[in-house]
Amino acid sequence: MALLVAVPLLQLVPLPPAVWMKLSGRSFAAEIASSVTPGAWYPLSLDAPATWQWLVALSVPVAAFLLARGTSCDQGLPVLWTIILIGCLSGLLGLLQLAAGGLHLYVSAHNNFPVGLFANRNHQATMMAITASVTLLLAVRRIRDHPGSDLLWPYMPILFLAATVCLLTQSRAGVALLALGIIPALLMLRRTVPKSIALAGLAGIVLAGVWLLFTGSGQGVFARLSRAGGDERFVSWEGVWFMATHHFPYGTGLGSFVRAFSPVESLNTVSRNYLNHAHCDYLELIAEAGIVGVLAIAAALVFVVLAVRRVAALSATQDRAFVEVAAVTVLVLLLLHSLVDYPARTFAIAAIAGAMAGLLTRPSGDEVGVEMCRLPGFVRFAVPALVLVAAAQVVRLTLGAIVAAAGGTVALPASMLLGSDAMALTARAELAAGHPATAERSAVAALRASTYNATALQTLGEIFGARGDEVGAYRLLSLAARATWRNSDVQWWALRQSLRDNNPQGAVDAGDALLRRGRYTPQVLSVFVAMAANGPARAVLAQRVAQYPPWSDTLLRTMARPDLNRTSNTLTLLADAMARGYRPNDALPQTFLTAALEQGYGDAVLALVRTANPKVALDPREGPVDGDFSRIAANRISWGPIGWRFGDRTAYFDDVYGGPGQRLHVGRTAGGDVLTQRLLLKAGTYTLRFVGGMSDPSGGEARWTIGCRTTSAKLVQATIGRMPDSVVSVRFTVPQQCPVQVLTLEVLPSSNDAIADLRDMTINN
Repeated sequence: MALLVAVPLLQLVPLPPAVWMKLSGRSFAAEIASSVTPGAWYPLSLDAPATWQWLVALSVPVAAFLLARGTSCDQGLPVLWTIILIGCLSGLLGLLQLAAGGLHLYVSAHNNFPVGLFANRNHQATMMAITASVTLLLAVRRIRDHPGSDLLWPYMPILFLAATVCLLTQSRAGVALLALGIIPALLMLRRTVPKSIALAGLAGIVLAGVWLLFTGSGQGVFARLSRAGGDERFVSWEGVWFMATHHFPYGTGLGSFVRAFSPVESLNTVSRNYLNHAHCDYLELIAEAGIVGVLAIAAALVFVVLAVRRVAALSATQDRAFVEVAAVTVLVLLLLHSLVDYPARTFAIAAIAGAMAGLLTRPSGDEVGVEMCRLPGFVRFAVPALVLVAAAQVVRLTLGAIVAAAGGTVALPASMLLGSDAMALTARAELAAGHPATAERSAVAALRASTYNATALQTLGEIFGARGDEVGAYRLLSLAARATWRNSDVQWWALRQSLRDNNPQGAVDAGDALLRRGRYTPQVLSVFVAMAANGPARAVLAQRVAQYPPWSDTLLRTMARPDLNRTSNTLTLLADAMARGYRPNDALPQTFLTAALEQGYGDAVLALVRTANPKVALDPREGPVDGDFSRIAANRISWGPIGWRFGDRTAYFDDVYGGPGQRLHVGRTAGGDVLTQRLLLKAGTYTLRFVGGMSDPSGGEARWTIGCRTTSAKLVQATIGRMPDSVVSVRFTVPQQCPVQVLTLEVLPSSNDAIADLRDMTINN
């Protein structure tokens, strides 16, 4: 307990520059401090107010731990029923939220889910899994004491509520925890009742689970599981691991994740949302506490393992066994969920975790029937003290919000309590009101609280610029741009400054950050379009496009607009990006590349198509691509505007046809183009030769046509024979003014289905 309090307190102790600047991972913080507050003492924590807030928030689980541990003469059943009550309240509130479309306690991206008392659906799902697990254990206890009793009330309704709400959240981890939470109850059931009854209970639970999983919500969970590999949290873990190792063994300070992660965040994780936690509590604890975090994780795991061993030896006839099995189960579920989330960082679940740890550390007492002991003196003193500390935290947050909203200022010591962000916003308000001197003091106070505050650095940079100190303004704004990708005004400045400095890499990085967050989008796209016309800048831009940023298709669509007349630049950028592995989706370039063909960029377009389809023989200058129709029949359509395309949605190839060539079916039609492809034949005279025909003489008729794409003039027309092995051979001439031709299989109007056998087509000069 003392270590829990001592670690954040030690991280808040100011250290002289000769000490803190030499700590691992402090080079950037030292650079900022040297520019703003040279010679100042700073604590180990990179966000002192956040560490203070973490310390105060610790009062909740500690108070729960002390209260639960103080029930040394009771079996802890009231504690378990309290957890169930909280879970039922959260579950019922979640159903009301889903039905009413409101009543949420927090503004969250998960407000379209039944989040109940939480802001995050995953935490609600964890609460439901805990509720279901504890309820099942108490139901088993009821079976032990009253084998023939009716379990419909109150256990079955609670289980149904918890399972239903858990599935409605569509939380993958929550559903997994719900299933795992059943195991301890089944083990206790096996130790309490005959094997046949235990197996019947298992079968009932499995059937109920299968039924729930095949509901709409269950299918939604399965769909999310299939996409788990692309989850953003896995992408961010690389940056979190770098943050942890970069600051090891001292850490960044408990509670400082958001601020400390910003300078090391990869552009791949930047979006309109921000990462408030690492979504892996183990990684986050190591990053924030360093070696102490590693020891804390090891201690927690050892504690749970020892608790499992001790609980396994308890007799199922003791109520204490059910209480401690429930406590171990809850802690194990939370430890598992902490691998991919941060459940114990919410007050409600943290209090539950503290209470469960308290139950497991109680001294051995008498069994059932003994009244609760009087709480020890230190508990009676500690709990009110912790409540007062929590109340002080609420006052601190409220005061900070009031000061920030009013645009006021406070002294430096108070800034450590109000928070770095509140002081930075105060500085912005003071600067906007025309008070640069007070704004400077507030910005410096914000940086004393957290050196990585980009808003405060931005404010100081603007103040220096207004004074005419361009060098100082450039230095401070550059530091602000390095501190976070998420300050849009600073990144817009960084983009323009990079262009002035002839630094295309810096411009692309800043523009990338802005586009990912949807800020300055038209301006950034205009800059990128202009960069595509410059060789060195285009190479940098192509390298970024090849990494599939979310804005790559938007940029290409913008560049492909006819009014911009950027066909050559766009083709070159596409070629550079595709040479680096980029493949735009097939729908995006079709219109643009087709237009480029008609504008005389056939060779450039063909080079792109060959890059995208390296294993396919594609040369429409020599004749039709896929002349034996095997690729189109197998639905292996090549990327780009080269090769066969369906023009009739009712047309399909017979995949069970065993004869020579391919068999094409076309339903009753009013006539039209069924298959088309573009050719790039040079001017001259050619012979079209086709082998195949209509397999059903009573069906519709079809013909091949070749027309000029630019003039719509028809160059040749040949009707397909009535026999499957008919041979059609016709000559035609391609004029000089027809660089792009369209080869079409046209079906004539018919009341019957048309069935054509397509064997081979060639065009020879």
